[in-house]
Amino acid sequence: MGFFDTVGDIAKGAAQGMIEKGNEMKEIKQKFDNYSDDKLAEICENDSFIGGSSSIEKSIAKKILSDRGYSL
Repeated sequence: MGFFDTVGDIAKGAAQGMIEKGNEMKEIKQKFDNYSDDKLAEICENDSFIGGSSSIEKSIAKKILSDRGYSL
């Protein structure tokens, strides 16, 4: 296997990871679109280590609240 084959395999793996992360973010956004403003604010403020919201979830919740007219 040559150098460029290895580089190509690495690039394919990275691209697949980005596709999976994008799909995960779409699923979270679709779920959060149905949440109340209070629930989204709770997600944004949850800093608990166990059961806390991920940074992606917080970002998506903040974006939805911003789209709804809230300033954070």
